Amino acid sequence: MFSKRSRRKVSVVESSRELLNRQADACEWSLLAGEGERLFPEGATSAAQLLARFPHTVLKSGSHRIVYRLETDGGVCYLKHYKISDWKSRLQNWVRPSRARIEWNHTWQLIDLGFDSCLPIALGEVRSGAVVRDSFFITREISGAIQLDHFIEQVLPESHDITARALCFELANQLGHLTAELHLKGVQHRDYHAGNVLVTYDKERLSLRLWLIDLHQVTFGKRLTVRQSLSNFALLNSYFSNRGDASDRRRFFRAYWNTIRQSDRKTVRGFTDYKESIRLIEAHCEREMWKEFARADVKWDRGNRRLIILEGKPGEAACRGVSELGKDYLQKVRKSPETILGSNRQAEPIELPSRDGLLQGYLKSSDFTTSGGFSARAAWNIGHACIRRRLSTPRPLLFAEKGDRNWLVTKTIPNAVTLPELARISSAEPLSFRTRRQLTRRTAAQLAWRDRCGFIDRRPRLDNILVDANRETIYFVGLGYVTSGLPPVEEANALSTLAAWAKDALRSPGITRSDRLRFLKRYLHGKSVDWKRYWKRIDSEVHSTTAD
Repeated sequence: MFSKRSRRKVSVVESSRELLNRQADACEWSLLAGEGERLFPEGATSAAQLLARFPHTVLKSGSHRIVYRLETDGGVCYLKHYKISDWKSRLQNWVRPSRARIEWNHTWQLIDLGFDSCLPIALGEVRSGAVVRDSFFITREISGAIQLDHFIEQVLPESHDITARALCFELANQLGHLTAELHLKGVQHRDYHAGNVLVTYDKERLSLRLWLIDLHQVTFGKRLTVRQSLSNFALLNSYFSNRGDASDRRRFFRAYWNTIRQSDRKTVRGFTDYKESIRLIEAHCEREMWKEFARADVKWDRGNRRLIILEGKPGEAACRGVSELGKDYLQKVRKSPETILGSNRQAEPIELPSRDGLLQGYLKSSDFTTSGGFSARAAWNIGHACIRRRLSTPRPLLFAEKGDRNWLVTKTIPNAVTLPELARISSAEPLSFRTRRQLTRRTAAQLAWRDRCGFIDRRPRLDNILVDANRETIYFVGLGYVTSGLPPVEEANALSTLAAWAKDALRSPGITRSDRLRFLKRYLHGKSVDWKRYWKRIDSEVHSTTAD
C-alpha cells in the first residue's frame, strides 16, 4: 500500500509536496501523489517492471546514464537511470546526494521560484548500506515542447518569413527576460545552453514559452554577481555566436536590462546607458568561447568515455574510435585494418558492429602519398572539432593508419547528395525559390563560421559539400585536406576558397549568378567589407585560373 512520508528526514523541497513512499527490495521511491499509483501499482514497484509494463524507447545510452521515453496510460514520461560506472561515482555518492535526487530537488526549487520546468513525478534510489548506487528520476513530458536548438535550426527556417521573424523577436525577448530572472533570483545554471531549454510555441498567436530542463548543474543562492552573470552569458553565446544578427542580440539585452531595471526601482538608467556594458559582455563572451573550444580540443585529444584510443609507438599502426564500437573491435582494426576494412583504395558504405546494433558508415580508404595528402587522422580530429563548434559534418566513427595507408569511417547521411549533384537535379526538377534561398543562406553562413573558426581547406571543392534528403542541412566532407589555424582565417585563404567554389559553380548549370550573389552577400553579413570588392577579386581569380 502507498503511504505518506515516514518520519525519516526529508528536504524542504520534498516536505512542501504531498509525496508517497514506496520500497521495492533495496530501491526506495518518492512518488508525487496522483501520479505514482499509475506508474507503480501494487506489486509492480521496480524500474524493470515499469519498463516491462509500458512501451519505451532508449533516447540516450552511456556508461553513466540511460534515458528512456515511456508511453504510459497517463501520457508520455521520461525515465533517467543514473548508474555508478566507476569508483569516482561511488565516492561522489558518499559525500553528496545521488544525481537523481539532485535533479529532483533542483527541479522543485526552480518551480517554486516561478520558472517553468518539467513536472517531477518519481525519484528512486537503490541503496547498498548507506551509499546510493543506481538512482532513477521520472518526469512528465511537456506537451509540444522541442529543444531550443531544434526550434532555431528547423522550425524557424521552415516558417513563413514574417512568422519566423516575429517568433525570432519573441524568442530574443523571452530569453533575455528568463536570463535576467535567473540572475536576479540567484539561480546559477552551469549548463545553460540551447539543448537544455525547451520551447512551446504557437505560430498563430506568434507566442512561445521557455522551459528549463537537465538541472543537476544548478545552484541556488543570492543574486548572481557580475562574474557569475558573465559566465552564464558566455554559455549562451557559445551557441548563438554564429546565429541571429546584431538586432537579435540588442533585443535580448534590451529585455534583460529592462527586467533588471524593473526589479530595482532605484535604477533609472535606460537601455542606451548600458551599451558600453553590452560591448564589454560581448567581448568577454568572445574570449571565453575560443578558450572553451581550445579546452574541449585538448580534452578530446587526451580521451574521454566517448572515445577509445589505441596508439602505439611512432611508426606503428594506430586506431581511434567512438566508444560504441567497443575496444575489442577497435583492437582488431588496429591489428589488421586491411583485413577488417579492406585493402583497396575505395570509398563505399560499410556496417560497423556496436553495442546497440550495426552502425551505418561510409568508408574512405586511401594512400597518403598518392591521394594529395589526405589524412584520416586529420579528418578525424577536424571532424570532431567541427562538431564541437556546431559545424555540420558526418560524425567520424573511427580512423586507422598503417604506414602510408589511411582508413576513415564516418556516419552515413541517408540519401544525401553533393551540392553540384543537387544543382543538376534542380535543373530538371526546380527547387522552390524559398528552398533555394534557404540552402544558399545556410551554406554561406556555415562557410563564414568555418572561416571564423580558423579551418583552412587546402582543396576547396563544391563536391565536398553534402545536402541531406530534406534539403535542410549542409555537411562539410573531405576534411582530410583541412588544417586548423588561428581564427579567423586570413583574407587570402578565404578568397581562395570562395574563388574555387565560384569556379565549380560556373560548371554547374543549376547554380545561377543570383545564387552566387546571394551567397556572397550572406557570407559577408556582419563584416565591414564591400561585397563588390570581393565579387571583383573572386571574378578575377576565377578567370585567371581558367586561362591557365
